[in-house]
Amino acid sequence: MHVFGSTCHAFVQNVKKLDDRSRKGVFVGYDKDSPAYLVYHPKTNKVEKVRCVKFFDNFETEPEACNDNQELIVPNKEYVETTVNANELPQQMDENAGTAEVENNTARYPTRTRNKPRYLDQPIIDDNVNRTVDYCFRAVDIPKCYKQAIKSLEANKWQNAMNAEVSALNDNNTFELVPPPIDRQIVGGRWVYAVKIGQNGEETHKARYVAKGYSQIPEIDYQETFAPTARMSSIRTLLQRVVQNDMIIHQMDVKTVYLNAPIDCELYMEQPEGFEEHGENGEKLVCKLNKSLYGLKQSGRNWNNLLHEYLQKEGFTQSQADPCVYVRMIDSKRCVIVIVWVDDIIIAASHFELLTTVKESLGERFKMKDLGKLSWFLGTEFKCKKSCIEMNQKQYIEKVLLKFGMADCKPKPTPCVLGIEKVSDEESPSLEDPGEYRAIVGSLIYVMTGTRPDLCYIVTKLSQKMSKPTRANLDLAKHVLRYLRGTSEQGLTFRKSNVPLKLNGFCDSDWGASVADRRSITGYNFQLSSTGPLISWKSRKQPTVALSTCEAEYIALANGVQEAKFLRQLCIDMKVSISDDNVLIQVDNQGAINLARNPVHHQRSKHIDIKYHFIRSEIQVGTITLKYVPTEDNIADVFTKPASKGKLEKFKHFMLGL
Repeated sequence: MHVFGSTCHAFVQNVKKLDDRSRKGVFVGYDKDSPAYLVYHPKTNKVEKVRCVKFFDNFETEPEACNDNQELIVPNKEYVETTVNANELPQQMDENAGTAEVENNTARYPTRTRNKPRYLDQPIIDDNVNRTVDYCFRAVDIPKCYKQAIKSLEANKWQNAMNAEVSALNDNNTFELVPPPIDRQIVGGRWVYAVKIGQNGEETHKARYVAKGYSQIPEIDYQETFAPTARMSSIRTLLQRVVQNDMIIHQMDVKTVYLNAPIDCELYMEQPEGFEEHGENGEKLVCKLNKSLYGLKQSGRNWNNLLHEYLQKEGFTQSQADPCVYVRMIDSKRCVIVIVWVDDIIIAASHFELLTTVKESLGERFKMKDLGKLSWFLGTEFKCKKSCIEMNQKQYIEKVLLKFGMADCKPKPTPCVLGIEKVSDEESPSLEDPGEYRAIVGSLIYVMTGTRPDLCYIVTKLSQKMSKPTRANLDLAKHVLRYLRGTSEQGLTFRKSNVPLKLNGFCDSDWGASVADRRSITGYNFQLSSTGPLISWKSRKQPTVALSTCEAEYIALANGVQEAKFLRQLCIDMKVSISDDNVLIQVDNQGAINLARNPVHHQRSKHIDIKYHFIRSEIQVGTITLKYVPTEDNIADVFTKPASKGKLEKFKHFMLGL
């Protein structure tokens, strides 16, 4: 028997010619159901069953009688990273080898001396030469806990941030100190630190005392937790309305937003570390919460309910389409629109007096920070000009490129190569650590959702591989970063239209292009101005396999009608003046249009799910109008398949409003 914790090398099957034939690990035991060893791999943090294992210890132990008074001594072996040559592994297990085992394992062939390439050598720098180094972002060591914060080089800044947080907690009467109750659980708390970078690169040290919400008990410590946030399509719709009607748009920020809402149940929490207080007799005290606190599961919902009640008292009406959009109409020409994203609030008004009144009212009720004209919202930069508003994420894209080491990469002309949908990645090896891939895709999703509809198709394809990405998927994600490297300045530009606004959309679908499951891709987009930009776009894989191009287009049309109904209601709630109440959707398939208008091709279409047939009722009511458009003029075509450089240039004006 081998000693627990011994270093061993597990045989690796199905490797390529030049790959290692083994992987180093730690022996942790034997499998009960098979003659296999259990090997722990520190790199992957997994335990694997392996039949062929090579041990390099010079001794084995035989099972002996257990002695309760005898202490088990296990050798402490240090784990050293090495690579075993394929020639050192046994090619065949010979049962007749007997006990003839070589005690000193030596290499069959002499080892090769490997020298480091010259380009990896450190350059010689003359200290007498004057040098200037510019940094885009300063590397800040963010502390993980209170002890690290007070011992760091920036201890004074972190201490000031914590003092400001405790002062805000006391000013809002967030809690009161009481002896710990016997029959209630005490929720833990901890300090969370961050450095917030502003629009001009300025740094602000932030410290929050948050609750450990994972320790809360359902139905006792909290009830409902859902809290809505505004949709990006609502923000883009508001921008188009502001430009078209010459409105004024500002933004405000709520200070310590969650501390304004009262708590909805009885909760007790630990005191902030470093600011503990004791009773008169030195007994321990805990915080009985009066207000919501960061980290609690219900804090977001409590704040949303409080702000909703306040806005309703001020005469605002909540939108039926987006619950974070509020509108107050004074008369036919004067109105105020408010969009809420947790603690960030966008206010648009037709007259400056109305805007000032709303801002003063909010400042009297909550602790607000007036940020002036809309310029920086959710990591997106806004430039408000006369009859024009520009919206881009250049700084965020540059930060993403720097984070993943692609700041100086060679740009690509398109988000992905043509024909990528027909290539299978099953033969590509899986990534041992998918964290980098998921981080890249998450960043791309945020960019695509905000200002870059040209990334919609490829980001949708990358998102389908989040659970088990491969090397080919990672290369494809970095290809998108190369495309962003050359197009980081692109964004949405909202201009005043010379003709009345009209909600217009395009819808398209491919047919079974996915080689893995043969499901089709749905794509659609909508715009208010005939010259762009888009206010809504989508690309997604269909839930079922379509048996014909007509069926695939019909399913895509159903999804497009759903989004059209939402945008139509949103425009009604925002009082957007449009030339026609119905929504025009342009499709490049005559069969889908005929199937939506009349129940034709019954024998070939009777299997289509009944939920998609609500299109006919919308057409009969008059809310939706369908029109045929050639494929080469269909903007939604770029959301269903890879687009060439020429096609992107052709539709760039309509998608981005350039």
